[in-house]
Amino acid sequence: ICEGRMTIVEIAPNERIKLRLDFKKPMEASHFQEFTFKSELKETAVAWKMTCENNFVSKAIQLCFVDMEKEVGGPFEKGLANIKSIAEAEAKKTSPIKELKRP
Repeated sequence: ICEGRMTIVEIAPNERIKLRLDFKKPMEASHFQEFTFKSELKETAVAWKMTCENNFVSKAIQLCFVDMEKEVGGPFEKGLANIKSIAEAEAKKTSPIKELKRP
């Protein structure tokens, strides 16, 4: 489990959100994350990207011991699925189109 701080560094409505993550544990590191949104007909595609600068020790640890996709991919996939369910539920509440029920 990580310990640190998350800061929103940029918001472009309906386009992207950029975050800075400063970890204290298990090791000190800074990462940047970006969520981008692309409207596609009745849906919005959400992409997630994480970047960081690694020193020699961090690179060695990641190459030899840690699969970052395996470590953080699952939790972020869950987070994206959660965002999707919340957004869809909210869209149903605010949609001007109502479902018609047949007798």
